[in-house]
Amino acid sequence: MIILMKKINTLQFCSCFIMLFISSFTGIGIYSLIKNSKINSLYSLLLSLLISILLIYIFLSIFNYEPNYNIKEKLNKLFNKNISYIFILIICFCFFILGIILTYDFNNFVISQFLSETPMFIVATLFALLFNYINNKGYESIIRVSTILFFLSFLLFLFVLICNIKGFNINNFKPIIINSSDIIKGIIYILGIPFSLISMLLLVPKNIIVANKKTNKYIYLSLFISFIFIITVFIFTIGILGINLASLYQYPSYMALKNISFLNVFDRLENIIIIGWIFQIFISISFIISFISKTLRIKHYIINILILFISLFIFENNTFFYKISLLLIPYISFVIIIISLIIFIQIKRKNNLSK
Repeated sequence: MIILMKKINTLQFCSCFIMLFISSFTGIGIYSLIKNSKINSLYSLLLSLLISILLIYIFLSIFNYEPNYNIKEKLNKLFNKNISYIFILIICFCFFILGIILTYDFNNFVISQFLSETPMFIVATLFALLFNYINNKGYESIIRVSTILFFLSFLLFLFVLICNIKGFNINNFKPIIINSSDIIKGIIYILGIPFSLISMLLLVPKNIIVANKKTNKYIYLSLFISFIFIITVFIFTIGILGINLASLYQYPSYMALKNISFLNVFDRLENIIIIGWIFQIFISISFIISFISKTLRIKHYIINILILFISLFIFENNTFFYKISLLLIPYISFVIIIISLIIFIQIKRKNNLSK
């Protein structure tokens, strides 16, 4: 059964794509990359761009298949009822775990950097109320809001580039070492969460996008814009802190921002600039809640409450959080990519049979 939904335009869809793709990098993304790839992180980034083109091709093949249907309806058409339901359960479980990881990372950042005397429960509850409010409006509203927040994030990003960055040193990228095992680890952490998060956009039927014939090329453009952001953040972070110092911080990008001044007059602008990341992570967690709610037909506030309480009580401390997160992310990513590949192969098989 196809439900009539409000139309969204390509800009709104692609801005949401970028927000989802880059949202985890400033937090756990760059931390995981530096911890696992160290000085080889830049090679991991460049190779990830090439691999991501293939992953986006798989994403678009699924997205373009039966454009009137969302991912749940596509699975029902491609597989029998039991298999499609199992896939949906596995996908939603993976997103639920990602929601817990991103929620804790987000709340921990706010507490550790801004509100050290405030209990995490209070901060987490306030943001949970915001997630609940935007989910009341539906995922179409999340996509529209992401457009506004995208432009605000983009302006903040430009502000970083035009400011005088003190202490940037190209020698921080030396020595140039190539270790293939480190590079592969880095690729896993660079692409893992971003590809998983943009897979949630398969919840959106292609036919509700205005001028959807141009969507494919704009999605590839969005991918390149996302990588420009990610690579720039990494270069400035390592150029300022160096790989050894950056590996000591939970949020190295934020620490690097402390070196920014405007016209050599205004300092300590990092708290304003980091708002861009807060926007990005807000969109990601909101969409996770919406995706699980829509596909499993569970009230969004139930998903919201479960993510809130589990993220508050499952992690004993930051060390335990990062240990568990670095262990889980590769497995979650692997599961999402394998399921996407199975769907892709089934679509190709169906198309060949229909010829």
